[in-house]
Amino acid sequence: GTQVAQTVEQAGLVVPPGDVGAFVDALLFMASNQEQCQEWGKRAREIAVQEWDKEQILLKFEQELVKGMI
Repeated sequence: GTQVAQTVEQAGLVVPPGDVGAFVDALLFMASNQEQCQEWGKRAREIAVQEWDKEQILLKFEQELVKGMI
């Protein structure tokens, strides 16, 4: 339910902390689904560029500042 988990769910698998069985299941799934892993990798990069790129962060910050002035 964390923000990190919500982001990861868009491009991968999330397992509960300490749930070794779920972790093993996730690893086995990824090992047998290389195509899905490649798609997740592409999506993860898109998310990183959209959400964590310095220019995007500064642009969003600037937009919030302008909204606050209006």
